[in-house]
Amino acid sequence: MEFQLLDHNLALLRHLPGLVRLLAAALAAWCLVGPGWGRKPACLRRGFLVTLAPLSLGLMLFGQCDELRVYYEVYPFVFLLALPTVATLLTGQSLPAQKATGGIALGLAASPGARREAVAG
Repeated sequence: MEFQLLDHNLALLRHLPGLVRLLAAALAAWCLVGPGWGRKPACLRRGFLVTLAPLSLGLMLFGQCDELRVYYEVYPFVFLLALPTVATLLTGQSLPAQKATGGIALGLAASPGARREAVAG
């Protein structure tokens, strides 16, 4: 393992375009993941935080924070947490929060008939 904090990462963060690019990517991801955080599935929220915290620390010390492939472990959580936000933006309707019943509920129903069966059941 190479120690990258002093050689690469601090130099990148001191360089204004590199810092702006990194902060813009983090802000864009949070704008998709953050809205409705409390209504999103707890297992996804915990998985996102538990994956991101050690990854960020290890990345700053031993990785290169401007390399996209180092975030591969976080992408599935970002995608699944951003899904309800993107659906809300596309449809203009807020998705209802649902209780998880044996699986992960993203607040999406297959069809109106499936929704009626879920309410009746």
